[in-house]
Amino acid sequence: MQRLVGRRAGMSGDGRPLEEITALDPNDLNAQDVARLAVEGVRIERLAMGMPTDVSKAIDTFTLREVRDLVETIVEAALERMPEAEHEGYVRFVREIGQTRSNGRH
Repeated sequence: MQRLVGRRAGMSGDGRPLEEITALDPNDLNAQDVARLAVEGVRIERLAMGMPTDVSKAIDTFTLREVRDLVETIVEAALERMPEAEHEGYVRFVREIGQTRSNGRH
């Protein structure tokens, strides 16, 4: 989290020095970075709420249509935030993730 928001140099509660951490600039993220952040964000949120993080376990909780709609919403939001020149690579990356998972490869 500190990599996303940054941190000033200082001292920790136990007296150890803390180096400054420069916050990530969202404009420096590529399509793959955005996709990974979205996937990890959803996984962490689900863990925090005690929900399954494995799609095969989540099928009992959500319909396939609900999962697909959620993924489409995430993809659309990501596309709105990135330069149009990166759209094709991002969409291809997301499709490859879906094909890899559906073919049983990880």
